[in-house]
Amino acid sequence: MIPSGILRPQTRCVLAHGMVIDPAVLVSEMDELDRRGLQPDSRLCVSDRAHVILPYHVLIDTMRETTGKGGLKLGTTKRGIGPAYEDKAARRGLRMGMLRDLARAKTIVEQALVAWSPTLRALGADVPSADANHRALRPLARRIEPQLCDTSRLVNDAIRDGQNVLLEGAQGTLLDIDFGTYPYVTSSSASAAGAAAGTGIGPTRIDSVIGITKAYATRVGGGPFPTELLDATGDKLREDGAEFGSVTAAPGARAGSTCRRFATPRG
Repeated sequence: MIPSGILRPQTRCVLAHGMVIDPAVLVSEMDELDRRGLQPDSRLCVSDRAHVILPYHVLIDTMRETTGKGGLKLGTTKRGIGPAYEDKAARRGLRMGMLRDLARAKTIVEQALVAWSPTLRALGADVPSADANHRALRPLARRIEPQLCDTSRLVNDAIRDGQNVLLEGAQGTLLDIDFGTYPYVTSSSASAAGAAAGTGIGPTRIDSVIGITKAYATRVGGGPFPTELLDATGDKLREDGAEFGSVTAAPGARAGSTCRRFATPRG
C-alpha cells in the first residue's frame, strides 16, 4: 500500500482518504522498510479519514470468491477491499482516525458485525467477536497513530508552496466502478477523475494527467474480455510482461490482443 516513492529519501508519501487500508498489512510494510534501513515513519502520512479493512472484511471477501455463495464471483484479490467499501457506503465503516479511540472503534465494529451477521452465516462462517478485532487492533493502532494526519490539508499546502505532487491511482479505467465493465470492477473510481475526490483537492489543482496504455490488453478477475488469448501467445504475453498480481503473485492478469481499439484499457 505504501507508494514506491518511499524509496526516495527526499519524498514524502501519503495514503489518502480515498483508500481502504488493512492496518496489519500497512504495519508489515512499514516494518519491512525499517529492516531495509529506509526509515519510512518520518516521511509517511496516513489519512485519518481513510477506512479500515478488518479481518471480517477479508473473511467475507474470501468466502464469496471461494464458495460461490452470496453473489457473483468477481475474481477479487480476497483482501477485503470490496466489503470495506460496502461498510463505508453503508455509514458503518471504521476510519483510521478511530485508531486513536479504540473504545469507540469497538462500538463501531460491534454495529458492523450485527449488520454482517446474516451474510457471514449464509456463507457458512462464524460471526467473529468485536473483542477479537479490538485485541488485534491494539498493537497496530500504537504503530500507526503517529502517522495519522489530515492528508488533504497536507497535499493542498504542498501544492500551494509549489512542491511537486504526484497523485497515483490504482487499477485502470475499465475497472472503474462507474466506467468499467460493471459488475466486474473495483469498488472505487479508478479513472483520473477520482484523483481530486480521493485526495481532497480541487480539480483545478491538477495541471497534468498521464494515462498509460499497453501494447496489448490485460485485465484481472472475471468478466468479459472479447480479445483474450487463451493460448500460448497469451501465456507468453503474461510471462514477458510479468503480468502477475502485485499482491497475490497469482497469474491473474489475462492477456489479449488490441485488434480493437476499445479493448485496450488504461492503467
